[in-house]
Amino acid sequence: MRRLPKVEVPKHPDLRFEVQVWESGLSAVAGLDEAGRGAWAGPVAAGGFAESHEVDALGIVPATRLAMERALTACNSPAQHLLVDAVRLPGVDIPQQALIKGDARSLSIAAASVLAKTARDAVMIEMEETFPGYGFALNKGYGTAIHRAGLDEIGPCAMHRFSFTPVRERVSSDPV
Repeated sequence: MRRLPKVEVPKHPDLRFEVQVWESGLSAVAGLDEAGRGAWAGPVAAGGFAESHEVDALGIVPATRLAMERALTACNSPAQHLLVDAVRLPGVDIPQQALIKGDARSLSIAAASVLAKTARDAVMIEMEETFPGYGFALNKGYGTAIHRAGLDEIGPCAMHRFSFTPVRERVSSDPV
């Protein structure tokens, strides 16, 4: 397994990376982060979404990139520079910095993290009504005891990521 480089993390995220970009003459900096990468169910969110079936088809990192690219496409004004939490976006022709622990270091990335999490949480709370029994409103699709019990009793639903081992191990038939 590849080790990530150790980075110094400040007590609070700040604007040091944004200031460097602004001082270079660029004004439109976009921070990008995701939410839901480790969940067993639901979309991965980054301003735009990549649905669970896209996670299964592409893999979690490419689906994360897809959600980020969709978020950039949906922006009203184009970014001149990207600050991205941990990943690079090779399909995007905008200068970018991938920052390890970016949400703890950059205010733009931290803000993107909050937006992605709240948008994804809202989707998962709604999905509790459509797919009861997994505890989506509480666990947001992550692997909790309630979620595991739901998978064991009901089996997976259409929101689940069938490529993820805990779900794949419980697949006996078509999704609920």
